[in-house]
Amino acid sequence: ARAEVSIEPMYSTTINNAELTERMTPVLERAADGKVATAELPGAAEDFSFFAQQAPGLYVFLGIAPDGPDPATAAPNHNPAFFVDESALVVGTRAMAMLAVNFLAQQD
Repeated sequence: ARAEVSIEPMYSTTINNAELTERMTPVLERAADGKVATAELPGAAEDFSFFAQQAPGLYVFLGIAPDGPDPATAAPNHNPAFFVDESALVVGTRAMAMLAVNFLAQQD
């Protein structure tokens, strides 16, 4: 048997703009009461990468695992055991609002 395989790239790697990340990290720290972590995600690809090709981008994750269990062992999305601690949505909303206000205030 023979097979021909064609692999076509669909998404670019998602890369945060370094200057924007540096400028907005303190804003995120204020929004999340200092509970901010930086993560290296090699090879991450998202639709967001298309936006980041057109304008400086900052892709952030919102931790939604409840206090107590190790987040590393929490069920991922698309899993029947997936659980969202909805109190995290308050932090996420605050963070997005503060990022937008700060970004717009610093525009020329």
